[in-house]
Amino acid sequence: METERLIIDAIKASDKEDFFTNISHDRRVLETFICAYAETPEQFDFSKYPGREDLFAIRLKETGRLIGIILYFDEKDGACEIGYGLGSAYWGRGYATEAVRRFLEYCFRERGLETVYASFFTGNEASRRVMEKCGMTFSRFSEKELTYLGKERDLTYYSVSRPREENDWENLSYEEKNHQLFRHQKALLGEFLRRGAISRAQYEKSLGDLKEKTGYND
Repeated sequence: METERLIIDAIKASDKEDFFTNISHDRRVLETFICAYAETPEQFDFSKYPGREDLFAIRLKETGRLIGIILYFDEKDGACEIGYGLGSAYWGRGYATEAVRRFLEYCFRERGLETVYASFFTGNEASRRVMEKCGMTFSRFSEKELTYLGKERDLTYYSVSRPREENDWENLSYEEKNHQLFRHQKALLGEFLRRGAISRAQYEKSLGDLKEKTGYND
């Protein structure tokens, strides 16, 4: 896979140094991306990464060096979740957005998936902006979903569906149209909550009412 500035391909044995520097030893990255910390290259167990089909390197075209990683997981029923980490030395340059956009194309066009999810630690505005730039919208909020680095973490989930042709709406069934409208209304509620327009209690009540009225629960 390629973009204007990046190559996304398999992890190689020669990537150990860059993987260590930009992911496993970068504490700023590990604040937002779940991965085991390694203090020294000798302590870093890199052997489990090369050869994985679900994990890819994000490389700069001009150098071929690994600056980050991106992966898919929990693939089932036409959907999957993706995750990505980028060395902090490369933040703020649009690389994450560029990589995620291309990876979403891979998930939809090459893997044939219908929906892709991604999550971030609530409060990580940079990751939220990346997802929104890639067309993802709020899906759900999960309070205290996991413990990481000694802290209970809330996760915010975003999702995006496989792009359709402009005239596909007319070809959708009544059920499919209703389901899309439900997802749109749910996303709007999430945006209202994020902007502080409604309280958590108001969000939960409105979402519950919407689910009860439509019969959808995703």
